[in-house]
Order: sequence, then C-alpha cells, then structure tokens
Amino acid sequence: MKNYQESTVLLVDDERCVREVIDITLRQALGCEILHAEDVDEAIEILQTEAVHLVIIDIKMENIVTGK
Repeated sequence: MKNYQESTVLLVDDERCVREVIDITLRQALGCEILHAEDVDEAIEILQTEAVHLVIIDIKMENIVTGK
C-alpha cells in the first residue's frame, strides 16, 4: 500500500462540519496533511503557496465559478 503521509489534500467547502468529517476520515485512513478553505478565493490563496496533491471541492457551493 502506498504511503500517503507526505501527501497534502485541500478541502474546499463552505460548511465547516463537512470539512471536519472529511478531514477526520482522511487523516485516519491515509495519515495525510489536510488543509481547509471555506470558499474559492481562500482555496486559490492556499494553492498559490502550498504544494497540494489533491483538491476535494463542493461543486454546489455558492459562487464557485466566480469566486466572489
């Protein structure tokens, strides 16, 4: 099995409880680092400074296309 402990996942969802459930699940299953963003603008800021291997995004968030 592959070692995911050095991988970084970015969770983008406007609902904190959803981010927290996914965070707990991924940390327990894979042991990877999890970053959180509440909206598209915050996600873009994180992606400009962090090496992220996977982005999980809620496609039904408000203003997902424009980021405003």
